Amino acid sequence: MGTLYRRFPRRADLIGAVFREDLDACADAAATLAAEKPPFEAFSLWVQEYVKLIGTKRGLAAAVRSDDPVYVGMAEKFDMKLRPAAQALYEAAAAAGEARPELDGAEILAAVSALCMSTYDGKPDHASRMVARLLDGLRLRR
Repeated sequence: MGTLYRRFPRRADLIGAVFREDLDACADAAATLAAEKPPFEAFSLWVQEYVKLIGTKRGLAAAVRSDDPVYVGMAEKFDMKLRPAAQALYEAAAAAGEARPELDGAEILAAVSALCMSTYDGKPDHASRMVARLLDGLRLRR
């Protein structure tokens, strides 16, 4: 316990560290998936990782936007790390002819974020199911 309190003297310090680690892991997953999967599949799998991140951090939205020094710049970091990841994956899928070219990663992240904030009869998988439908609509059929 002593080590924990020395490293994270306040609850906000621990929450901030976990948030940054999860954010980095989600951003890093984009490159891994791009290297291992076909473009649209990589994008879809990454978006589902993003959905998990949003789902687990949903309650922190107000804190991240607060003026606590631990959270200052967190929303911007979220944008700076995840938007390029989404953009790169989506551009690759569109270039491969697997996704609709008229959209971009930022637009899709905004739509996914909105779906993640919605609820339906308290069903925990609601956002994931709705995002899967959105992704299905983005896929180009050959």
